[in-house]
Amino acid sequence: MILSFNTIMPLFMVGALGYVLMRVKVIDQHFVDVGSGLCFKVLLPILLFKELYTSKVLDNFNTRLVLFSLGGMVAILVGCIVLTPMVMKGSSKARIGAVAHGIYRSNFVFIGLPIMESMFGAEGTANALAVLPFAVALFNVGAVIIFTIFAPEDSGVEGVSLKKILKSIAKNPLIIALAIAAAFVITGIKLPVFLEKSIVNIGATATPMALLTLGAQLDFKAAAKNLKVSGAVTFLRLVVLPGVMVALGALVGFRGAELGLLLILYGAPSAVSGFAMAKSMKSDAALTSEITILTTFFSTLSLFLGIVAIGFIQ
Repeated sequence: MILSFNTIMPLFMVGALGYVLMRVKVIDQHFVDVGSGLCFKVLLPILLFKELYTSKVLDNFNTRLVLFSLGGMVAILVGCIVLTPMVMKGSSKARIGAVAHGIYRSNFVFIGLPIMESMFGAEGTANALAVLPFAVALFNVGAVIIFTIFAPEDSGVEGVSLKKILKSIAKNPLIIALAIAAAFVITGIKLPVFLEKSIVNIGATATPMALLTLGAQLDFKAAAKNLKVSGAVTFLRLVVLPGVMVALGALVGFRGAELGLLLILYGAPSAVSGFAMAKSMKSDAALTSEITILTTFFSTLSLFLGIVAIGFIQ
């Protein structure tokens, strides 16, 4: 329990610092916008490159865990597309899309690596990196599909097509970074020492910057407007999905770091990049933002309790 607390709280404190700095006007919305873009386009891709490049993921590639994780993601995506409009009958397509996206897409990239590394060491990092390239691709593809299917009739958003999906994957900075790192790992090519150290130093700034900008965007007044809907999504995102997937994982024999990976993959808050995507695809960007805010706030408690619970599964 102490280890879990000491892993989660430092992440929460950086986010809390961002919230405070925004309220006392040390930083502003321009800083948040630029910082988020910098993190998504530069810092986080460099961090992912570093993690995969320096790992021994091919030596301990957990095929069974990867297949289980991706199977669960596909099942949840299909469930969101089929069930959300049935449950939200009478709601606008934009609103349905925001809810489906909030349930499906987790902030695994920002939250997953630091927690897995802190809680489970080298084994945790290896498991996270084995799943990460596939999860990043599937989360982004799924988000495009959801927002396209539930785009308002007058939005001008084109229908789902293989070309559009492939273009979205090819342009994603995270996927590009992972593909380049994979090429280095497979070929065995090594970077010069000075360049590798530079990458390590730059990558170390990614998580703090991501958490700082995430915390700065918290607005509890805005989140209260759609509390019934965003609260239901938060419960599904943070409690139901990780609870079901960790239980299924335990039943098929996963333990320790493997269950930790499932908890964070399915129980991390809704993706912070969802707001920008929702806005560009004419979905309900405000509701998407509020879901991100609420799930981020309560994930501190849910992930802490989840990690503690995993310790009791033998």
